[in-house]
Amino acid sequence: IFSAWGAKGYEQGEYGFPSSDQASIAAGGQSVEFQNGTIRQVNGRIEESR
Repeated sequence: IFSAWGAKGYEQGEYGFPSSDQASIAAGGQSVEFQNGTIRQVNGRIEESR
């Protein structure tokens, strides 16, 4: 998740600063909420939503 955030420019990029800690999700992965979106890792895949 943090590698994907880094590839987008960290806090200077489109997602901004993290607004939550990394947390487990019911789909069997991890999720981090940012100021301007969410990045999830589910079954080894990165999913981004804004």
